[in-house]
Amino acid sequence: MKVYHLLNTCLALIAGCIMFTSCSDDDDPLKGNIALSIQNMTSPEGATVTQNALTVDGKGGTFSIPLTCGLEDYELDITYTVAVPAKDAAWCKATIAGNKLNIEINVSKDAQGRSTTATLTAVATGTEIAPLELTINQGAKVTPKGEIILKTDQMTAPANAKLEGGMLDISYVGGDVKIPVGTTLEDQTIDIEYALTVPESAKWFTADLTGGTLNIRISPTAAKSDNTAELTIAATGKTEETEISSLHLSVKQAKFNSSMDMVVVEGGTFKFGEGKGYSQSYTHDVTVSSFYIATTEITQKLYKEIMGENPSDKKFTGDNYPVNKVDWSKACEFCNKLSEKEGLTPAYKQEGTIRIEDIWFGGVTEIPNYIYDPGTVSNGYRIPTSAEWEFAAKGGNEGCKNLTVFSGSDNYSEVGWWQDNSAIGGNASLHEVAQLKANQLGIYDMSGNVGEWCYDYGVPYGYEYPLEPETDPIGPAENLNDSKIYRGGYYSTYDTKGKVYYTDRMDPTTTDSTIGFRVVRTIK
Repeated sequence: MKVYHLLNTCLALIAGCIMFTSCSDDDDPLKGNIALSIQNMTSPEGATVTQNALTVDGKGGTFSIPLTCGLEDYELDITYTVAVPAKDAAWCKATIAGNKLNIEINVSKDAQGRSTTATLTAVATGTEIAPLELTINQGAKVTPKGEIILKTDQMTAPANAKLEGGMLDISYVGGDVKIPVGTTLEDQTIDIEYALTVPESAKWFTADLTGGTLNIRISPTAAKSDNTAELTIAATGKTEETEISSLHLSVKQAKFNSSMDMVVVEGGTFKFGEGKGYSQSYTHDVTVSSFYIATTEITQKLYKEIMGENPSDKKFTGDNYPVNKVDWSKACEFCNKLSEKEGLTPAYKQEGTIRIEDIWFGGVTEIPNYIYDPGTVSNGYRIPTSAEWEFAAKGGNEGCKNLTVFSGSDNYSEVGWWQDNSAIGGNASLHEVAQLKANQLGIYDMSGNVGEWCYDYGVPYGYEYPLEPETDPIGPAENLNDSKIYRGGYYSTYDTKGKVYYTDRMDPTTTDSTIGFRVVRTIK
């Protein structure tokens, strides 16, 4: 019996121990440690992350790192928190979203690196989770580096311009080019200051950099060789240090192609019919667009090359003499044929005839009529309008500010052949072109040598000209008195006809040694 009681007592003690042990296990908290799930994180390029530290350069950036604590297999509601010292919160912002640690590090402007510590904690019922001290290191400021770029997709330019491989190519016609400028800096919020350098020798174009746009204005050229120059654009940060490579842009304007020397007459407004100390009754404001004009009258050599003949007076023949004895229609025909030879669009449309009645001996003479419409897109040769001729003879915009009596001088014999200086062997004679002084634009013989056909119909004496301002006038629309304008005087007449304001008229069928022509081209 005693044995029985002893056995029961032992069993009771064993059961009590088991129950005590079971109760002790239920009260012991689960334990864990915060860790970074590095393999699933996102971080700035070049940054490094370990379990106790993360390092980033001066550019900063954003980290997103999943957190673990080793208790994920239990159904626990774990709350993570993170704290950064207040003194560092301005440049290092740390937040928690669920189980992700997000750290945003600003761009450093410090010459040396900086460091702080983020303290991570986690709580869950029935657990003990050790905090994590995470050291955050940022390197010294990184000087932003980049290069200047031209935003070619936003460029506006004439159809004759092309930008490729650092070279802007444009035709001799020129035009305005606008190209927005930028940089390849990673931080596009940096305020940039640009500086443009243009060679002083490049007089054929102007450029400026305004509001982040490069503006290039290229003037028309009549040069026989290409114009070339190089622009340089530099850039710096306005409020912070940067390293931005300069941009070099080559600008090339193609040479002017023509069978003769020509110059550009820049368009402007002038007093048509006004001379030095004298004004015609029809003097009024006329505006002409820019155009090219031949520096000399058409020579016999060039006329023969194009037309296959030389109609000039046999007394005055030679390659460099002005062609003469050419009627108005033949001058227009020459222009169209020369245009076709050079691949240009002819300026004239041949349409109908001009009928001239001989009031003295009867009969009618007809010559082909050539129509010029300034509104058409034509870059071909033509004879000048009377307004264009006068504007060029006066020396263009600058010449009109200080008029001379004749084209380029107050002394006729200095610039032109006329009855007082043209004689050879006692007889008034033609002379080779370009033997005397040119006018302000570099144009020869606009006063004297041969008179020069203009496009305009002549008008009868007493005709009332319109005195309102005009733009690119071409004269009366119809034949009013069987005449066409010619200008400039000639080798065998008095000085008045060589004056820049003087207008003369003649039967367009006339062929005389005193009449020749020069050509112009619209700038297109």
